[in-house]
Amino acid sequence: TTTGDPNLQPERGTTWEVGGEFRFTEGAKATATYYDTRLSDLIYLMQVSTTHSLRINAAKAKVQGIELGAAIKLAKWLELDANYAYIDSKMLENATDPLSVGKRLTDSPRNIAGIGLAAQQGDWSGMLNARYVSHIFWNAQNTDVVEGVPGSYDAHTMVNAKLGYAFSKMVKGSVAVNNLLDKKAYSYFLLPGRNVTAEMDFSF
Repeated sequence: TTTGDPNLQPERGTTWEVGGEFRFTEGAKATATYYDTRLSDLIYLMQVSTTHSLRINAAKAKVQGIELGAAIKLAKWLELDANYAYIDSKMLENATDPLSVGKRLTDSPRNIAGIGLAAQQGDWSGMLNARYVSHIFWNAQNTDVVEGVPGSYDAHTMVNAKLGYAFSKMVKGSVAVNNLLDKKAYSYFLLPGRNVTAEMDFSF
């Protein structure tokens, strides 16, 4: 059960960021971005008991991070793309819930990384990618460290693949396999296991 605070205030924040892109060649580039966000009256859920939480304001918090990306053409028909994000989030002041001070913000993974291959050869196209997300805390005091059980937010890597074919300019089809390695992980609920979807695209 979640209880609302009748005195809840809108949260406020200031953000600045700096970034750039560097092209090594026509088919290879790298990007980098750094950002810094300072929040006041942060709205979050304070855990009162195992079955009751309260939506309240926290005095101050920060979110800093860096995002890196790279893309390179390995061949005329094949491209590699990679990205990484480091997120440093922290509660700075919170008189109502002092045990949350110095802890990571909820719903905020420390690391996110991805890598993918995209291919296009004639009427055929294909994609293979993997994405990693580190552990996420649901509790503001960061006490929920257990993984692999309902209600947890597990660190996990998901691999997806897709194969497509253009029958004509107006008719395209594709088959995708999601969670290719049938990884078992929880994001509160159990994430979907390996599954296959087929699609036909008609354009006129």
